[in-house]
Amino acid sequence: MVGKARVMSFEDITEAQKKRDEKDASITGQQGRRGKNSTSTPAYRRVQESRAKEVEEANCEIDASGIRRYCSVFSV
Repeated sequence: MVGKARVMSFEDITEAQKKRDEKDASITGQQGRRGKNSTSTPAYRRVQESRAKEVEEANCEIDASGIRRYCSVFSV
């Protein structure tokens, strides 16, 4: 997304990650209340898969826009 940028400190980044993790956990927790057979993948596994997917999508966007030399994606 072009036009929205924010400079963040390390503390801001970790706080945002905690909020995202809590949101993901609450969503997966609500899905788990439906019954035993509602999901076959544990919640922590789905969070890891979604993060990996986000990183892959970000790398694809960077490659598509041709700015690989100027930026990168990292996981904390």
